[in-house]
Amino acid sequence: MPEMTTEELMQLLATTSTNAERVRGLLELLTPRMLARATGATSPSTLRNWSTGHTQPREHAAIVIDDLRITACMLLGAGLEPERVARWFASRHAGRFDGLRPFEAITADPMDVLAAAVGEADRSRAKRDAPLVLVGGAAD
Repeated sequence: MPEMTTEELMQLLATTSTNAERVRGLLELLTPRMLARATGATSPSTLRNWSTGHTQPREHAAIVIDDLRITACMLLGAGLEPERVARWFASRHAGRFDGLRPFEAITADPMDVLAAAVGEADRSRAKRDAPLVLVGGAAD
């Protein structure tokens, strides 16, 4: 699904990015239907207008976009590939979010979604930084 590099996505999702840039970046991770559902956008043209800067999202939608942005940045910054981040947003998480997917739950409890992303980021870092163990090597 995502076609941009992690660096390109991080640039679009930076703290200083415009709403149009954020929407373009999020559309690399979420389908238009998912982003519309999360933000309350009522038509595909709304997302298109936001992504080009022709119109601005209303306050509630802009807040959701920022919550999605910071969550995506947490996961990307931990080394998850964009495709894995996209799957994380779309997957159900057992015992979390009352059966909702993170992109759905972000409107009701953004801090819980961010906490889950932090946990995923920590697990990813731990796997990546785990020392190599040689098995069956010569004894000292």
